[in-house]
Amino acid sequence: MPFVAGETLRQVMRRERTLPIDRAVRVATDVLDALGHAHDHGLAHRDIKPDNIVLSADGGGAILVDFGIARAIASSGEDRVTRSGFVVGTEEYMSPEQAGGSPDIDGRTDIYSLGVVLFEALAGRPPFAAASAAAVLDMQQHAPPPDLRKLRRDTPRALSDTVMKSLSKAREARWQTAADMRQALLPYAAAT
Repeated sequence: MPFVAGETLRQVMRRERTLPIDRAVRVATDVLDALGHAHDHGLAHRDIKPDNIVLSADGGGAILVDFGIARAIASSGEDRVTRSGFVVGTEEYMSPEQAGGSPDIDGRTDIYSLGVVLFEALAGRPPFAAASAAAVLDMQQHAPPPDLRKLRRDTPRALSDTVMKSLSKAREARWQTAADMRQALLPYAAAT
């Protein structure tokens, strides 16, 4: 994998807390391009988080990195648990099915996780946080996400609806493809 000069989205969010709407959406659409390619080739990333998104220093956009726990979608259930017995991934960004240890992870898990990242980039915090990993995993599976517009009032309703759809607990209610979510976000990628 080539070296990419730039900062991770995590580094930028630590410094800026929230991103301008158009910038946050451009990052998401770049990641959705990468996810679309991966999903079309039968791979689910399974660890979408701000630490795995690099904002290229040369203005080349956002680059998705670290496919270290990616698995072929057809066989993702074979190693969903590490040797230590923990579900693979980062709890703040896990989809409900990933948090529950489901053996049939597909690309929609990445769409959920990217929805968490976009929510955090806009609101300044992820939708679910708690003192323990177990509590966060439970929230991912059962708690409704907070209203994005209450946390960031300048978020357009349709953009909030797009993010909330990606955070649906049921996979069938989420965006079904990265291309579909990307298309819904495009109107908000341009600077206003």
